[in-house]
Amino acid sequence: MPRTPELTKGRERFRGQKKGVALGLTFLLLSLAAYHLMRFTAAGWNAAHTGDCRDLMSSRFFYNDLFTVMIFTDVVILILSLVISGRYEMVFRNAAFVVSIILIRFSLTEGRPYGAALALLSMVFGILTLFVFNYHSYLRASEALEMSATDH
Repeated sequence: MPRTPELTKGRERFRGQKKGVALGLTFLLLSLAAYHLMRFTAAGWNAAHTGDCRDLMSSRFFYNDLFTVMIFTDVVILILSLVISGRYEMVFRNAAFVVSIILIRFSLTEGRPYGAALALLSMVFGILTLFVFNYHSYLRASEALEMSATDH
């Protein structure tokens, strides 16, 4: 991308916004982990004293909550990135990462063997997205080099 003062200022603002989102996400995830650890500890204490282990199974909900937070964070970053660049390949990459995280989230709620297959599909989708993004970025960089070579 060209380095104009407006774009440079926008990139710096975007980096600051991403840092703010990252700090908020860190606080939220630490709080979420502490909450679920306290729930698991209380359920373990209850299971040790009463023999009822049903509450221990609810501890797996941490991962569902974790990926739900990640989905919303990715959507926020996608929206913030649109301010900087509306380029197709950037929007495609960021939106595809949101879809990949959603597929991982769904894989956690599916039983065997569908959950594992859905998680693998999500991973393959993310890798293919990176290949497409890198290819389009290479094409754009090649076009920019050709244009700058013809200008001189």
